[in-house]
Order: sequence, then C-alpha cells, then structure tokens
Amino acid sequence: MSRLASMSNPTPSQRARRQSSSGQLASLIQIYPELEHSSDPLSLSSPFFTPPRQNEVFARLAARASEAGLGTRTRDLVEKCRSIWGIESRREKEKEAEQLIERWAETVGTKDEVEWGHQLADTVRVLTTSSNEMPKALDELLGRLLEMLGKAAENIFPTTSLPPTRPPPSLLPILEAGGEVFFTQPRFKKAVEDLSDELKGLAVQEYVVAAEQLGGMGGSTGGDSPERFENVGGWIEKELKNVRSSWGNGLGP
Repeated sequence: MSRLASMSNPTPSQRARRQSSSGQLASLIQIYPELEHSSDPLSLSSPFFTPPRQNEVFARLAARASEAGLGTRTRDLVEKCRSIWGIESRREKEKEAEQLIERWAETVGTKDEVEWGHQLADTVRVLTTSSNEMPKALDELLGRLLEMLGKAAENIFPTTSLPPTRPPPSLLPILEAGGEVFFTQPRFKKAVEDLSDELKGLAVQEYVVAAEQLGGMGGSTGGDSPERFENVGGWIEKELKNVRSSWGNGLGP
C-alpha cells in the first residue's frame, strides 16, 4: 500500500488496489488495535509475513495447492495468503498488464521509462510464471518488443568511431521477464533468427571493408603481413567494445 501510495501517476487498477489495501488495513487495526500501538518495532513494521516477491511465491503456492487437491483447509490457506499479500486474480492482473503496457509505451524514451518498465516486467513475470498461456495483452506486447529489438539492432551497423545508439533500457529486461513463454513462441524464434542472420551479414560487410582499408587484404600486396592483421584485430576489438558499452549485459539498469 505504501509503494502504491508513493506513485505519482498510478493506473486505475493500482488506485483500486491501494483503496482495497487501505480498507483491509483499517479493518485489521480495528480488530487488532495493538498492531497500531505495538511496543515491538518489528511487529509494528511487519505484522504479517509477506515475501519480497509475493506474486511469484503465491503463483507457486497456488500451483502446489492445485497439485495436492484443493481441500477446504488448503483453499482457506490460499485465499488467506491472497488477501493478506494483496494478490489480484489472473483477470485482474491481465487488466493491469494492459494498463501498464500503455503507460510504459507512453514513457519509452523518457526519464520515466525505467520505472514503468520495471513494473511491467514484474507483471509479465507473474503472468508467465503462473501459466504457459499467452494473454492477448502479452501477445501484443511481444510484437512491440520484437519491433523495438529490430530497430535497436539496426543501429549497430555500420559502425563508427562512436558506440552505437543504446537500446531502450526497458526493452531487454521485459523480454527476459517473459521467459520461456516468450522465447518458445514461433514468431519470437523466427524474428531472432532473421535478426541474427542480418547482423552476421552486416558484420561480414563491415569486416571486408575494414580489412581492405586497414590491412590491404583480399590479395593486395603485403596483405598477409603480421602488422596488417594486428590492425584489423585492433579494429574488431574496438568495435566489440563499442557495442558492449551500449548494450551492456543485455538486462539494462
């Protein structure tokens, strides 16, 4: 509730969750007033056990409960955790994903992109962890991400003395959050394979030009001298360094 309250521009579903959490907290304090005036700082700040990534933990808990058979006690435990941890239903989460996607899309290229990207990545991770099905919102999101990936990769070649343009900082973390649900999609595999072939072709073209200019290779006199191979090797090392400086380890900030 505190995190949601600190957001300057929450989505409608986030505002609804904040109001719901506020009502639950007021009800708990009315029933257990000692929670508000506890002398124990630990119990005051954390009256219930809430795991840091409660959505993922709840998804695993629900899956285990389903495997074990949803008896009355098991169902009560699952629903109690859902209530205390503030877990939305899958439909609520999908609706929130739709709103977050639009909010994130509006901020791409601005200073707010990383914050909304992290929120969207968390939601994508929860939806893909709890089910192997691809909701319509995530299917459309994957299309946007692949388009962005293609445009970002196009900026790598031709290379210059300067590092290539950085990809949007939220792009790769959101893709990674989709895990196997994203990576096993036929269109994802095809898009990545096509992009890989294109980059390899452009890299070969770059190499041929640089090898001719720096090393006099390709049959030119002196093209096999060690110094000329060293020149080309130095160029390759510099270009790789420039790409790494822009793309980092692939997971953004």
